[in-house]
Amino acid sequence: MNRKFVFGMILIVVLIVFIIFYPLQFDFYEDLKAKKIADHIFIPTFFLVVLYDLFRNIKKGEKKWKAYSLDFIKGVALCAVLYFFILRSFFSSGILFVNSIFGAKEQVQMRGVITHKTDSKGSGKLIGEYELIVADKGSEYIFDSNHLAIKNYAVGDAFEVDMNMGILNLIYK
Repeated sequence: MNRKFVFGMILIVVLIVFIIFYPLQFDFYEDLKAKKIADHIFIPTFFLVVLYDLFRNIKKGEKKWKAYSLDFIKGVALCAVLYFFILRSFFSSGILFVNSIFGAKEQVQMRGVITHKTDSKGSGKLIGEYELIVADKGSEYIFDSNHLAIKNYAVGDAFEVDMNMGILNLIYK
C-alpha cells in the first residue's frame, strides 16, 4: 500500500475519533438539540437520495421489481439503523464542534431550577448517560454532561451557571 494512503486513513480515523469524543470536554452541552439539527439535515437528504434511486430505476425500466423492492427495503432499514445508532452521534458531535469553534461566542446566564437528573454509569469511567433538565424562565433546557459536573446537583437545586452560546445557538460550558 501507498504510504500517503495509509497516513491519510490514519489521519481520517484520528479526526473522526476526535470529533466523536469532542463533547466530553464540556461540563454541559445541548446534545439533543444538536441531534435535532442533524436530523433536519440528514433525513430530507436521505429521502431525496431514495427518490432519486426510485426515479432512476423507473426510468431504466429493466429492473426485476420484486427483487428490487426487497433490496430497497433492506437498504433503507440498514441505513436507518446505521444512522440512528452510529452516524447520528457522530453528526451531533460534529455540530457541537462547529458550534463551539466558529463564530462569536455570546455569554448566557442560566438561572433556573433542576427538574430532572439522569445519572447512569456506563461500562467505563467516563461513559454513561448524564443529563440535567433545567427550567429557566418558562423554558426547559436539556443538558448532557459528564460524571464530574453532574455529581454536585440534585433535583430541585438552583442552577446558576454562566454559559456560552455558539454560532448555531447551542448552549455549552
